[in-house]
Amino acid sequence: MKIFIMSIAIILSLLSNGTLFSQDMGCDNIEPPINECYAPWRWFVLDIPYVCNGVTYSVKVTFCAYCNVTNNRVCIRINRVENLPADCDINIYDEQIVRWLIVENHIRKFCGNYPCGTIPIQTYHLKFPVCVDIIYSGIPYKYTIQASNECNRFCYWDIQACWCNCTPDCDPRPDCTPHMAYTVVRSTLIGIGNCEPQGIDFEPFKQRTPFVIRCIKNGTFCDPSGWYWE
Repeated sequence: MKIFIMSIAIILSLLSNGTLFSQDMGCDNIEPPINECYAPWRWFVLDIPYVCNGVTYSVKVTFCAYCNVTNNRVCIRINRVENLPADCDINIYDEQIVRWLIVENHIRKFCGNYPCGTIPIQTYHLKFPVCVDIIYSGIPYKYTIQASNECNRFCYWDIQACWCNCTPDCDPRPDCTPHMAYTVVRSTLIGIGNCEPQGIDFEPFKQRTPFVIRCIKNGTFCDPSGWYWE
């Protein structure tokens, strides 16, 4: 009886702090808590281009993903973005990651993709942290953002996409080349975290003393107002 009560308490706790978003994401498997990832979800750590002030940098992105092959559904949570440049203006990072994943078709690295005309169409559920911890490891001009355990909130993208082989049902143009055809169904804020944008002093990011700034708002497509350099 005690074990049963403890199990219910744990589930209620996870629900109350917003770590279980499977229903929101259209997934049929419980999502691991923030900054954790375990079977049947899987870790993916990939280097992707990040353009800032006209310069292309390489950032390391940590994903936690789950493939629902039966329903052509892919659920992906972005947990961490490393090696962000601290000497340029802050961009809305989720749009760049979405472009890399969907438009450039790197999404296939997670669960593959299906040709247009597949029923049901493949749906991608993507979550990007809004409330983040900023982690500075002491490497000048580089920093990391990570989903905050203290104030979780996410920008949620719901995208339907398929691989178009230039068939009449997806792109009948004579000059068509194979590409991803996609529709952003919605983008919205989910989660119960509360964080606010604020100014951050740039000078400490030139030094070699590590530090962490907890629970600060990061700009996303759902709400572009986020923290800024002072």
